[in-house]
Amino acid sequence: VEASAWGAEASLGYGASSANGWWTVWLGVRHTDTDLTPDDPSAEARGSQTGAKVQAEFERALSPAWRFGAMGSYANQQNGYWGRARLMYGPTPVRSYGIEVVANGNDEADSTATGLVLTMRPAETKFTVSLKAGYRFQDDDYDGAYGGVEFGYGF
Repeated sequence: VEASAWGAEASLGYGASSANGWWTVWLGVRHTDTDLTPDDPSAEARGSQTGAKVQAEFERALSPAWRFGAMGSYANQQNGYWGRARLMYGPTPVRSYGIEVVANGNDEADSTATGLVLTMRPAETKFTVSLKAGYRFQDDDYDGAYGGVEFGYGF
């Protein structure tokens, strides 16, 4: 069965920061619309679904050069979850690198992944670009490499 889906989320959050790190908590709503080929009327992921979502994030300095961060979310539709933890080493504010562990899934599928991350912050800006690559393990025998680019802005 192949799935194609689109979705949208909206949430409100609260957080705090200090010299050693930050944290946030978000509550919101999530909508997805999933088409299956061939159609499977018994699949819980099928069709339009709207539900609640909660997400929490934090990052903390372990030393001047080491940081640990984690984030996780849960959506009540299909018991969907996503979580990531990163340990990063950044001897300068311009560049850091480290490892990540990711887990995600729902009522019908689960996967975990581990990989390497490189984050770059151009001098005198609040923008970041992260490159990541690793290996994903899925419970349906579709294991394989993954990669990605993330863009960020620090407020």
